[in-house]
Order: sequence, then structure tokens, then C-alpha cells
Amino acid sequence: MAFPRINKWDSAKTKLRKLRRRIKFQGREGSRYGSIGGPLPFTDTLRYFDLLNTAQPPEVFYPITSPDWQTIFDQTFADGLTWSEHTYALQWWNSRASAHPGFNKNADFPRESLIEKLKRKHLSG
Repeated sequence: MAFPRINKWDSAKTKLRKLRRRIKFQGREGSRYGSIGGPLPFTDTLRYFDLLNTAQPPEVFYPITSPDWQTIFDQTFADGLTWSEHTYALQWWNSRASAHPGFNKNADFPRESLIEKLKRKHLSG
């Protein structure tokens, strides 16, 4: 069983949560989403190494926010997504899709959905 590593840069709250998991003999299976990796632990790491000023604004990787994850798969952006000039990537929000009952991320979606447009652009060949 793998236990989440306690890092020097973890916040006190994160260290306590990791220690509790060790006491309860819980590995990653007992972890909350985002407590091992993700924005909060990553921010703690940047803060510890005094690199927080190098962080990018959210729209660089998250032009579509977590609560709006389904808009990637429907026709919300049929007329196109207006990307920020700083946008570099699109977060897939896989954990949100996986937690949604009956949602199949491998299905075919409406032709004008953002995901189908991206598939045609980048996976055809």
C-alpha cells in the first residue's frame, strides 16, 4: 500500500491529513481528489520554494472551469471558444466526467461540440 509522501512544503493541514491516513492504514484509495496532486498541493510546493510569483493565471490551463466541464462535450461552443491569448491547454476534467453516472467520455458527441472539433483537428490524419 502506497502512502502519500509528507513533504516539507506541505501545509500543516495537509501534513495532518496525510498522517491521519497513515494511522488509519489508508493509501491513495482513501484520498480526496486533489489532495495528492492538483492545484492545492502544487500551490503549497510553489509557496515553499518561493516560486509562487512564477505561477500562471488559471486561463492558461483552465479556459473552461470545473463546474462547466460538460460544455466541452455539448454544443455550448458550437460557434467556437474564444481562447485567451494566454491559453496554452484545455483541462479535460476527467475526474468530473468519471464521477457523472452514465457519462461515457469515449462516446461520440454532437458534431459541433468542442471535443469533436478538437478530435477532428488533432486526431485525424
